[in-house]
Amino acid sequence: MTTTPVIALQGMQALAAGLGGYCLILWFKKSRQQMIIAFHLLAGLGGIEALIGFMHMSDLDADSPVRALGMTAVKWFGLAVFTGLAAPLIGKKSPPLANLALAVHVGSALLGFFTTLSFASQV
Repeated sequence: MTTTPVIALQGMQALAAGLGGYCLILWFKKSRQQMIIAFHLLAGLGGIEALIGFMHMSDLDADSPVRALGMTAVKWFGLAVFTGLAAPLIGKKSPPLANLALAVHVGSALLGFFTTLSFASQV
């Protein structure tokens, strides 16, 4: 495969990670900007879609270890999406549980991001 899809994949996910980092800084400052959160959500979902599309278009076998690495990244991102959407829903009733969900969101998204970088370097 050419390097253009790899650059697009990594760029989209880096954008989502950067926006997420900025959202985290705002959260520590007790501030919230809905537009930044919306762009973070769109970039994150776009990055996941790009990863799945990249895996689908690649010539990797179904039992390839490199493909398994990409699927692991997709699973980490799935956990990040779930906890990222659940955190504000449970935040009003239980702030400590929402903080835990946010911590799991950040951790799983970082694991997915670094796993994607590892996957993309082997393709």
